Amino acid sequence: MASKDVIIDSDTSITTHLFIPISAHHLQKKLPIVIYKHGGSFCISSPYCPPYHFFVSSLVAQANIIIVSVDYCLTPEHLLPHHL
Repeated sequence: MASKDVIIDSDTSITTHLFIPISAHHLQKKLPIVIYKHGGSFCISSPYCPPYHFFVSSLVAQANIIIVSVDYCLTPEHLLPHHL
């Protein structure tokens, strides 16, 4: 499995961590993409926390999918919109 970070919005420092199976480099077909939001109730954690990283890495390897794990802004530094 390979992984890399991608900047989504440099103004807000929102990034994503891509998890790509090794087979993706050899296949000529498209793979399913899953968007994964880590737990933490918008207050704690990130895609880089060992439990989430291990879970997502295992899922990518077993299911042969690509996972996009968004490292979203956390509260209280970044307040949630009222409509959420």
